[in-house]
This record gives sequence, structure tokens and C-alpha cells, in this order.
Amino acid sequence: MNNKPILLSQILQYKCFFFDFDGVILESANIKTEAFIELYTGSGFEEQIKEYHLANQGISRFVKFRWIAEQLLQKTISEKEVLNLGEKFSTIVFEKILKTPFVPGVERLLKELKQAGKYLVIASGTPQEELDLIVQKRNLGPFFQEVYGSPSQKKEIVAQTMFNHNFEVNECLFFGDASTDFEAAITNKIHFFTRYTAALANYWQEHVAEFVANDFEAII
Repeated sequence: MNNKPILLSQILQYKCFFFDFDGVILESANIKTEAFIELYTGSGFEEQIKEYHLANQGISRFVKFRWIAEQLLQKTISEKEVLNLGEKFSTIVFEKILKTPFVPGVERLLKELKQAGKYLVIASGTPQEELDLIVQKRNLGPFFQEVYGSPSQKKEIVAQTMFNHNFEVNECLFFGDASTDFEAAITNKIHFFTRYTAALANYWQEHVAEFVANDFEAII
């Protein structure tokens, strides 16, 4: 699809904004896809693992490790093994994420929202401690009032934030690029901005959001 202009005034009508992280703030979605393939190279299930990851972006990597072990590798996996995989995964992606570029237009969007006094929240599937460090290293902290990673669930993050700050459903907008992002928005009956990617083209054909664009440079 091609970017179609979206007026900034349309975005500024909302008061509270939820942002997924990978693929929405940073162009880091592919890094994590590659990391999953690297972890399981030689397993014979690389393609299935890639497809599963892409279909479940935004879900905790630890949940994925367990699914891969049980459903594909047909073996029981201990919590120690899950944690070890998590450490290897973090090692693969962390330095790359610190260097990866921002999604086009997102820096300007964050500045506009901050200047307008909006309430911004990160809702990510990245482990909380790792996410906090990345946010700090990339100097994103000043833009966000709250930052949530796993094990928090996105739909619960949205619900709790709305409850705590008395935001109405028509006052909130979720920026996401994954099915879990869209489901979090739909569950809480708030509006959604799809950062469209070809990897989920079939999904977005079936799930229509209020806003759709290749990136945030479409906001003018």
C-alpha cells in the first residue's frame, strides 16, 4: 500500500496514545525475526518458527520458546532452558536495537504529541528490564509517562491505564503493527493506527483500523 496523508489534527483529537515498540518506534521487528531463526538454525523448523513469530508479534519471547519446544521440537522445556534462550536472544538483538533507525516520522510525531501535552504509553512484548534500558539508551524516556514490557499483557496495560486516568474509549489511540496490538485495542474498544507491513498483509486486509499507513511520515 502507499502512504495516504493523515492530518495531524485527526491524531491530536485523542488524549492518550499507546505505542508498540518493535516496528512502531524502532525498525527492530526484522532484527527479532532474524534472532529467532538464528537461535533455532539446524532444527529443521526455521520456516515454521519464522511464520509463528510473525503471526504472533508482540507476544513475549518466553511464550514463543515454550510453544516452539512443545509444538515443533516435541520436547519438554524447563524454566532454566527458557531463561537461557532468553539471554541468548537478548545478546543477539540488544546491540543491534541500539543502532537500528527509528520508524520514519515517529520522532516528529512523538515531539508533536509531547508538545501538545498528550499522555503516552509504551506497551511492548519486550521484557521489562530490557525495554527500560533500550528506552533509556535511545533517549525516549522524556516522551512517555509509562513504559510497559512483558510479562504485562497489552490489553491489560490499556485497560489499567484507561481506568487509572479516567480516559474514555474515544480518547485513546493505539499505534501498532501486530495482531496482538490490534486485539488489545479491539478488546478495550479504542481506535487503532496500523503501521502496515507486507509481512502481515493478509491480516490487515481482514482487520480494518481507523488509520493505516506505511509509516508516520503519512501524518501531515
